[in-house]
Formats: sequence, C-alpha cells, structure tokens
Amino acid sequence: MDYESRINESQQKVYEKAVATKILDLMDKLRNSSNENDRKRWIWELLQNAKDVKNLNRQGVDVIVDLDQQEKILLFKHNGRCFSTDNITFLIEQVSTKERNPENTEETGKFGTGFLTTHLLSEVVEVRGVVKDDDLPYRKFCITLDRKSVEIPEIIVSLKESIKELRQLAKAEDYKNYKEDDFNTSFTYHLDEDGL
Repeated sequence: MDYESRINESQQKVYEKAVATKILDLMDKLRNSSNENDRKRWIWELLQNAKDVKNLNRQGVDVIVDLDQQEKILLFKHNGRCFSTDNITFLIEQVSTKERNPENTEETGKFGTGFLTTHLLSEVVEVRGVVKDDDLPYRKFCITLDRKSVEIPEIIVSLKESIKELRQLAKAEDYKNYKEDDFNTSFTYHLDEDGL
C-alpha cells in the first residue's frame, strides 16, 4: 500500500468516526433526557417531516399512523415526495438536507436532528420508500437505521450495513408503477418496553 492509499484510508476512518460520534452523542442525550416533552415529540417530528416533503402539485400530504399493540409495532406512512439518494444517505448519517435559510417558510423542520427523537419509540427503525434522482428511474428501497449501540465501532458497523442496504438500489428493478398519491414512504418502529 502506498501513502496515497493510506491517507485515503485514514481519511475514511476519520469520517466514519466523526459520524458515529455525532450519532452516539445525540442518542446519549436523547436516552438521558428527562424532559417529558422530548419523549412526546416523536409524532410531531414525523408529521413535520411528512409536511416538508409534500408533492409540489398538492396542497398537503396524507399520513397514516397504525399502532399494532399486540405485535408492538408502530407504522407511520405518508404520500409525500420520493427520497433522493442524498436524502437517504443524510438520514443514515444523521445530517440535515434542509438548507439553513431563515427565510424559508415552507419547511417546518430546519436542522435535521428532530427525526432522531423518533428513536425514543425504537432504536431500530425500518425505512421503506421510493428513490428518484434526476435522469434515473424510480426504485424501491428498504433500509434499517440501527441506533441501539453505545460503542463507536458498533455504530460504524451499523452505518456501513445501512449503506450496504442502500447500495442494493444499483441492482433493484425499476419501479414502473409509481403513483404520486400512493403511500410510498413508511417508517416501522418495533416498540420496546419504553416505546410510547
């Protein structure tokens, strides 16, 4: 291995550790929060995020919240816009895709950490949706966001696994039956004893 390769490898390690540390710090803060309002904020965060991705030719966005108490599953679905590859990657790595523009009155959420509060329901969330980037076809995806670890190396492994799931888009079939009004986006929370 030459120095150029070593530098690239080292730079990747720094990046992975920085992302994992940020997620761990945010999750620790969330886990240790004694603020009851934080514990109830999850539904507003999901609604706000759905509102912020309404389709451009619609007045609003429709949502469905389904709680299966027997199976201990909460399912949140909406019919907002498709994800972009950036949206999903930024969600995995807990970075906001929203512009820090104080004059933007269309978007309710601003800095992207709100979604993390939904992990109070479950530290493992399954995200299903449709991705659409310019000049690329619609494709379905399913990724797992696993935030249960309390160790940096385990968080890095989890992040790599989520990215590996996302890379399945390259092999996925084109989704030719995409309909804008369908509930194409869903978040599944397998509730633990503290959820809800």
